[in-house]
Amino acid sequence: MDIRPFEGLFCSITQISKFNFEVWDDDGRVFSSRPDRSDISIYRQLENFSTQVMSQAVFRHDCLNGQQSIFGVPIRSEEKIIGALLAYSTKAHKRLKQKAVDSRKMPFVEETGKLLARLVAIMEDKWLDMKEKDKIAEELGRSFEDLHLYSKIGDK
Repeated sequence: MDIRPFEGLFCSITQISKFNFEVWDDDGRVFSSRPDRSDISIYRQLENFSTQVMSQAVFRHDCLNGQQSIFGVPIRSEEKIIGALLAYSTKAHKRLKQKAVDSRKMPFVEETGKLLARLVAIMEDKWLDMKEKDKIAEELGRSFEDLHLYSKIGDK
C-alpha cells in the first residue's frame, strides 16, 4: 500500500481541522500526520482500533482514553481489506470525559464517516488508476517489442 501520494493531503487536513490521520495495515502503522508519535498507550489503542476496523470491515467510532473521538474506515484493494484509515481528535473533549456519549446523538459522527469514506475512495481510485497505467505501459512495451520483431522479419 503506497501511501506517499496522500501524506501531504492528510498533513494539510490536520493543519486545518481537529483531526490527526493514521493509516494502518496488518503489519502496523504505515503513516501518521501527528508530529509526536511516541505515546505508547495511544499507539496500542490505535493498533487495537485499526484491527477492529479491518476485521469488521465497517466504519467505526469510539473514544481514546474516554477523551478523544476516534473514527475508522477500512481500506480495500480489489474487494480485500488491506488497511484502515483512522482519524482522531487532536484534543480531549470535556464532554466525553464527563460522561459516555451516544455516538448516534453526535451529528459530526456521520459527517466524519462520510469524509473518511470519500478520502478512502480517492485513495482506492488512485491505486486503481496506477495499476491500470502500469498494465497499459506493460502492454505497450510488449506491443513495441512485437512491432520491432515484425519489422526485422519484414526486412528479411
